[in-house]
Amino acid sequence: MSKAALTIACLALFAAAGSQASHAETPTRGVDPVRWASFEYVNLWTSAPPLRFPLITTGDAAGGGRLGAPGTRVLLGDGPLSMGSFPAGRYTLGGWIDDEENFGGEVSLLYTGVRAAHFQAASNSAGDPLLAIPFSDVTSGTPQESSLVISQPGVRHGNITVDDANAFFSAEIDGLVELSDLLPGDAYRTTLVAGARMLSFKERFQLDSVSTDLSGLTSATNDIFMDKDSFFGGDFGLRTSRRFKRFTVELTGKAAIGITNQSQYITSQNGLSYLLSASRAAHFFGISGPR
Repeated sequence: MSKAALTIACLALFAAAGSQASHAETPTRGVDPVRWASFEYVNLWTSAPPLRFPLITTGDAAGGGRLGAPGTRVLLGDGPLSMGSFPAGRYTLGGWIDDEENFGGEVSLLYTGVRAAHFQAASNSAGDPLLAIPFSDVTSGTPQESSLVISQPGVRHGNITVDDANAFFSAEIDGLVELSDLLPGDAYRTTLVAGARMLSFKERFQLDSVSTDLSGLTSATNDIFMDKDSFFGGDFGLRTSRRFKRFTVELTGKAAIGITNQSQYITSQNGLSYLLSASRAAHFFGISGPR
């Protein structure tokens, strides 16, 4: 909110500076298009999603990949997942609805491609190295460190894959009110922008494992953790532009106030979810609670 407020303040100063512009400058009203459409390629970066607990371990047969056991080493977890940028496209349609260009409207849509992080660990046919998924065993009433062994030399071989995918969508519907008549000079154009904004962020975390013992018996697990965050609210801001003969410089700053709803869904096939304590599962999406 502070960054948005600072941006709007800068736009206000930019507009105020325009009041000193000479009337000889090229005017914007009557020259700028009455209708417009645009497409923008956008690259977004976010902080890497955290994995606040060990998810995949390796070690020796005695330790079985259990946390705290001698020789146990974490392969995935206790740190952020490596993620790249969000490639996105923004589509905008707008126009003035009156001849004086005092009132108008604009619709903008932004959609990212799916951004994903992938991790895989696999043993050879002899089961080397040992791979395990650590968990807190609470069946005895007192939590104890345990593990689900996926591969173990001379016993079974297998692999574990982890995928974390997310996508972002935004839609804005705004009304435009021209404020230039309140300011002297024709080179600057200042517009009030206000309307409604909807944002949606989805994340899908999937963990799969396949294990085959010496007799050829194969078992598999599949766990999916899904999260959806939706924002609905009103936005407002200023848009200021200045024309330099054939070129126009435009700045837009907006802030939004509204409500965010979060929903989560967990599904398991042949069950790892029952192995994960509730607090560990919650850490997938940053919910507070001890490991």
